[in-house]
Amino acid sequence: MFLSRNTSSFSLSIKHCTVSFYIGIVTSLSFIGDVYAKTDISVTSNYYEFAAKDKASIWAGIISRSPKISLDDHAQHTLIVGLTEWSLRYKYTFKAALYRCEIKNFNISADIAVHLPHWEDKWKASSVLQESWDNYVRMVSDHEDIHKTYAIRTADRIDRDILAIGQRKRCEELESEVEEIFKRHMIQNRLDNAWFDAKEKIYQKNAIWF
Repeated sequence: MFLSRNTSSFSLSIKHCTVSFYIGIVTSLSFIGDVYAKTDISVTSNYYEFAAKDKASIWAGIISRSPKISLDDHAQHTLIVGLTEWSLRYKYTFKAALYRCEIKNFNISADIAVHLPHWEDKWKASSVLQESWDNYVRMVSDHEDIHKTYAIRTADRIDRDILAIGQRKRCEELESEVEEIFKRHMIQNRLDNAWFDAKEKIYQKNAIWF
């Protein structure tokens, strides 16, 4: 006799931002033995717009229109220029019999939103200021792209490790192991992002700022 159960984890949202400084959906299917897995990655780019004529009004526009987040988690940031938000969810079905429990279907999805500035009337400014701004925004975009990459990598790692669990005697053991895998990779994600931001801070300290 086989029994089926569905278990869904909580949804976790993460934000990574930088200071001073594609829209797409990717789906992959995996099979390990009889286990079916599906990974959905959704990425959107959101631009907050402002009008400006010089550096002072550019910063005024950024201060006025940039993403607003709680400073409880980002007390070191007085101004948000670029921001990467993402949420990660997973759901699985497992099949149980006497002294045996295994995952049958597994789905993990990551929704990623990258927020960047857009100077809407840039064409009115001098070519020197335009070029300086373009270089600056490119740096901010590259920074946020790394945070996006880390989010996708975390989803892939969770998917891989959960698929490799195999059978357990009790479903409670399986559930516990799934939760531990999720927790371990989320901790690693935070460490990866903290390391990257620290490294970038050293670089940015010596960079030529816009």
